Amino acid sequence: MSNNQMPATAFGKPYLEEVRTDNLHPESLIGTGDDAKKVGDVADAAAGAVQASGGDASSVEVKAKSATASRVASDRAADMPHVQDFGPDGTPAGDTAAFIAADAAIAGDEMTGVMRFAPGTTLTGNDSDELASANRTVLMGSSNLKGFRRRQVSAEYLPTPYMFPATVRPENLTRTAAASIGGVIRVGVQGDSIPSIGDNLISTADHPVWILIDELKKQNPGVDVQVMNMAIGGKTWGDMWNDASEPPAWFDNDQKLSWKQFVCAYNPDLLLLYSGGNDGYGFDAVAMHNLVSYYQTAANFSSGNVPDLIFGCTYQPSLGSAVNGYNQTATQNGIDFVSTYIRNYAIANNYGYLDFARWHAMCRDGIDIRELTMERVQPVAGTTLPAYEQAVPTTNKVWAFPAAETAIGVSAQSCTSWLACFTLDADMGSAEVPLSNASANSLTPTMNPLFIVNDGGKIKCTYCDGVTRDVVAKTSSIDWPTGASSWTITIKDQRLRVEVQQPLDNGWDISNQNAHVMGMGYVTVFDVNVARFGAPYAPSLIFSNDVNVTVHNLCVADATTIQGCGHRGSSQRYRPIVSDYELYAENDQEFGGSGSYHGNAYLWRLIFAPVIRAQPWGGCRFSNAVVNALLAANGGWIDLPDALQIENWLKVKSFVACGASVTSFGAPALTEQPTLTLVNPTADDTAIAAILAAHGMCKLASQ
Repeated sequence: MSNNQMPATAFGKPYLEEVRTDNLHPESLIGTGDDAKKVGDVADAAAGAVQASGGDASSVEVKAKSATASRVASDRAADMPHVQDFGPDGTPAGDTAAFIAADAAIAGDEMTGVMRFAPGTTLTGNDSDELASANRTVLMGSSNLKGFRRRQVSAEYLPTPYMFPATVRPENLTRTAAASIGGVIRVGVQGDSIPSIGDNLISTADHPVWILIDELKKQNPGVDVQVMNMAIGGKTWGDMWNDASEPPAWFDNDQKLSWKQFVCAYNPDLLLLYSGGNDGYGFDAVAMHNLVSYYQTAANFSSGNVPDLIFGCTYQPSLGSAVNGYNQTATQNGIDFVSTYIRNYAIANNYGYLDFARWHAMCRDGIDIRELTMERVQPVAGTTLPAYEQAVPTTNKVWAFPAAETAIGVSAQSCTSWLACFTLDADMGSAEVPLSNASANSLTPTMNPLFIVNDGGKIKCTYCDGVTRDVVAKTSSIDWPTGASSWTITIKDQRLRVEVQQPLDNGWDISNQNAHVMGMGYVTVFDVNVARFGAPYAPSLIFSNDVNVTVHNLCVADATTIQGCGHRGSSQRYRPIVSDYELYAENDQEFGGSGSYHGNAYLWRLIFAPVIRAQPWGGCRFSNAVVNALLAANGGWIDLPDALQIENWLKVKSFVACGASVTSFGAPALTEQPTLTLVNPTADDTAIAAILAAHGMCKLASQ
């Protein structure tokens, strides 16, 4: 027997089970006698058979380790389909065709599926509407897409989305908390089709307003939560304010009230304002501000009580729908434009808001549009940034951001957040810095800008929120630089910060680039939350004097696009948990949906419900039962830190003035009880204070 020939068993079978395939030489023999064949010949024959059939391995059976059944190789390969299985060829036409075919085949008869990409793959799409409509799959792998609009591959190792901190806080629910004491909370809704009754749902029990009331009832047990949904499809912020706008036709309106008057006549304790999908770049910020002011005027309500205002930040429509141009980048940016403004306005003015836009982007697109990282722009010769540390003149007193990008492809002329650190060689006179694109209805034709001016020899900063010129103004104690000066201006999400470099007395050199980048010697002049519009734009610095600009650092981010498959990119990345198609798929006999912007029952469950249920709708409510429980738990007295919860909504002028000796060991003497001084109290304030006083928790003083 040859040294390369395998011995046979008593039954004439070779000991194949005892042979490690990784030790077999191609010249090793399988079988005995005349039937023996070389391993290499057997492998070549098998490979040749598969190749001869066009790569079809359907006749080749494989068996997974520890499995009990064999399957043909082609079935196993189909378990994890890759876009490469559909023949992308590196051209826009070929890659587009392969992607569309893969999306249809992988989803099949189901609503969705997972399309995988081999490591290192780059697909270049043709940016067509047909490509945008291939939206039934979630894209996973270590690859990159170009020309696919807002779609991108997500790496397998990314975490799944988790809910961000609550955006409605107890101090945003003062009227709601007070109303709960009386046992009834009245909820009103005004807005467009998303919260309206005509949003393509089959079951009213899946409606977003149902979810809101359901959670309010859960967090306010024993309270009667009533609702009037006065939202109307197709409307805008301008319509909500317009005196000619009528309330929904499905309500009687014998008094012929306007829409906003009808809302006031209901006397809501909590009012949800939701619009944006029909506004876009035509968003009327003036009307929105006027409406908020109207609803914050007690005289407009017969009850005399101003409702708590909660704003809804609308989400993106289907990427695959051509209805109203929803699949177009300009339309999507327009919705970002208004939705971002609503969020920023709420933050800047301390209103509660429901950020459906943020959660939607995290779940569908795999990005957190508010957790951003900026990268440095790469200089380009012939632009306004030919090199760092090189002085360039302004053009008509304007330094425009350069036609240049970061290493991951974010353009300095199409960004949403940025940081610019620069030195001017002379007195700039004043500066105007646009913080966003302009609203078509804004009172300021040059967007909503930051202004830096000389106020009596001191640096003064102010900004316009699209309606009011000096909505926030601050004159610092820092002298206005009459010669050369160095500045850092940062606008990241809603936060605006202005810094100026001041010389150090110790002589430390802070003139080099690294010192500027690290912020050495810089002091803060202005640091505020601002209401500004969203969507990418091309920033610039506008001066009143001609100056030369030396840029030390320029960093940008774009919250509307996804750069790459992993963590490197403008926005925090997650693994998407739902496909675009699943959220909007239309079936008017089973689960609703419109195929475009109105979601089906799954969108409300996946996007709206988690955001609504994450908020503390119970506020800091005190009822007789709560007070009694607190008294019992604290030996007849409530600990002072717990009692301070009521400060947010009782308008207490001096609650702790007499409470230094208060402890939880027992009811204090009358002289030791804290005094509640109510300033212009409402009936609810007085009633709640009386409850506390009746239980010996405080003394009352009138003013």
